[in-house]
Amino acid sequence: MNSTKPQTPDNEVAILHEKAKTWRRHYRDEASKAQKCKQAFIEQEKEVARLRELLENTCKDYYKVSDEVTRLRAALELIAAPIRPDGTYNRCREACEQLAKEALKTTEK
Repeated sequence: MNSTKPQTPDNEVAILHEKAKTWRRHYRDEASKAQKCKQAFIEQEKEVARLRELLENTCKDYYKVSDEVTRLRAALELIAAPIRPDGTYNRCREACEQLAKEALKTTEK
């Protein structure tokens, strides 16, 4: 027995060749799209990291200011404390002056 491959007409080969070229272009385009998406994702991750760091630094600054306000308020409340029923104050004038100077020293930057 003589086994021979069936012959295909030239235009059928041309059609198959054209389909193969189309598929190659399609996959090349898909690879290009995937690469662009990957690059965009990397850029977005960098931006998220930058914004996260900015937020953390802002929070640190906020808590520093918040702690400072709390400390200054406590000093002012001591200084502004009303007179006791016996006619004396919780702090003498010199102690109030010292509290005020310490509070002002930390705010002068």
